[in-house]
Order: sequence, then structure tokens, then C-alpha cells
Amino acid sequence: MSNVKVEVVAGITTFLAMSYIIIVNPVILHNAGLPLGPAMVQQLWLLLLPQF
Repeated sequence: MSNVKVEVVAGITTFLAMSYIIIVNPVILHNAGLPLGPAMVQQLWLLLLPQF
């Protein structure tokens, strides 16, 4: 069953998970040999692309 508290906690959890992915994924790609700048741009592009 859903209520306001459950929805707020779910929203905060989703936000924190996405924030973690935005930072950690480019670092993993950088450790695999990609330059950090393009890896960050690629990550942000893939996050924004489904919005259109």
C-alpha cells in the first residue's frame, strides 16, 4: 500500500541511486581506458536521450 511517506522515501532512494550512477559509471569507464571527460558526456547523454 502506498502513502506519502513511502512515495517520498522511494523518490529520495531513486535520486540517490541515479546520482551514484552518474558519478561512478564514468569513473569505471575511465579505469577501462576512456578519457574521463568524454565518459562523463556519454553518461549524461544516455541519461537525457530517453527524455525526448
